[in-house]
Amino acid sequence: PPPYPSSSSSSSSSSSSLSSSPFPPGSSQGKRPVILTTSLDEPRTRKLKALARRLGGQVVSDFSREVTHVVTPVDNNGLARRTIKYCCAILTGAWIVAYEWVEESKRAGAWVAEDAHEAAGDISAHQGPTRGRLAATSNAPPLFQDCKFRIFGEILLPHEDDLRRLLCLGGGLVDVPLPSARTSTKSNLQQKRQTRTPAQIAQNTIFVLCDADHVS
Repeated sequence: PPPYPSSSSSSSSSSSSLSSSPFPPGSSQGKRPVILTTSLDEPRTRKLKALARRLGGQVVSDFSREVTHVVTPVDNNGLARRTIKYCCAILTGAWIVAYEWVEESKRAGAWVAEDAHEAAGDISAHQGPTRGRLAATSNAPPLFQDCKFRIFGEILLPHEDDLRRLLCLGGGLVDVPLPSARTSTKSNLQQKRQTRTPAQIAQNTIFVLCDADHVS
C-alpha cells in the first residue's frame, strides 16, 4: 500500500492510536500535506509544486499553523539553515524535511514517511526539528508559554514582524505597541522599571534589547 493512504481508507483508521500507527509521531497520516519551502532554489520549488499537484497537497508561500511540512536543503550532516520559517516550524511542530523527501515521494508515487528525511538540526543546535515535533505531538506547553516580551531598539534582522510572530507562535505575549528606536533608550528602560516593582518586572518578563549596530 502507498505510504500515504487515500482519503477513503484513512477515515476508517483515524481512530487508531499513535502507538499502533505505521507512521512516525506527527506524520500527516494520509492527509494532504501543506508544504512551505525555505532556502530552496526555484527549479526544485517548481518540481515540488508539480509533485504536489500530482500526489495531492498544497505548496504555500507563507507560514501559518496550517503548514505541515517545511522542505529545506541540508548539508552532508543533515543540517539546515536556521531561517524564520525553520524556527516557525519548530515552534508549531511541523515536519522539517530535506528535499530528498520530495525525490523519494516522486519515486514512490506517493508521499513517503518523513522520519528518514527529517533535518537533524541547524549549525547552531541539533535535534530542534525532532524535539519541536514531538513536543507538539505530546501536547507539551509552548516554548514561551506564560512569558512576556518587551522589545527595545531598532530591529534590523530579523524583521520586527517576524520576531513578533515567532514569539507569539511559541506562546509568548508581546507588548503592543512596541517602542520605536528613537524613544527606546536605556534611560527609557530604567524609567519603565521604576514604575513597576522588581517582582513585577522579573516575573516571566524577558527584555530583548536590540542594538542597531550589533543585531544577531
